[in-house]
Amino acid sequence: MLKTLTDLPLRLARYVGRRIQEDDAQAQAEAAAREAANQTTVVKDTIPDHELADIPAEQLAMSADELQGCKGPYLDVRAAELYKGGHLPGAIHMPLVEVMIRLAELPPQGLLVCYDDTGDNGLKAALFLRRRGFDEVKFLDGGLAGWTDAGGPLEQG
Repeated sequence: MLKTLTDLPLRLARYVGRRIQEDDAQAQAEAAAREAANQTTVVKDTIPDHELADIPAEQLAMSADELQGCKGPYLDVRAAELYKGGHLPGAIHMPLVEVMIRLAELPPQGLLVCYDDTGDNGLKAALFLRRRGFDEVKFLDGGLAGWTDAGGPLEQG
């Protein structure tokens, strides 16, 4: 039985070495794909609870009707595929997993409305931003579903 590639004839050793590299590359690509797929399912748990402001959700909630007269900016915290499928006009896209590291990209003053599909992650983003000094942050109660139910327009792309 062979103990190392050096025990093989040179031609065969090169072939076996290439096969090992190809298998390793394929395994790494598959692992990266699995990790990317899992990221969309664990989005809710990306901001630890101790990083959230201790404020009742009712104080940060904004209904779809209230939002109709608001000019934004809006922060869409959903995954990229969902954002491309339709979002509030002029929304800033920043998945929840990135909010903690991309704070500097957000407008420091004025009203900022966070949203997702149902309101859960929008609330989480709003509580996190409130703890980080964004005083006029709200979340869209009912999320994008509530917005479209109320007849709110969507932008594609």
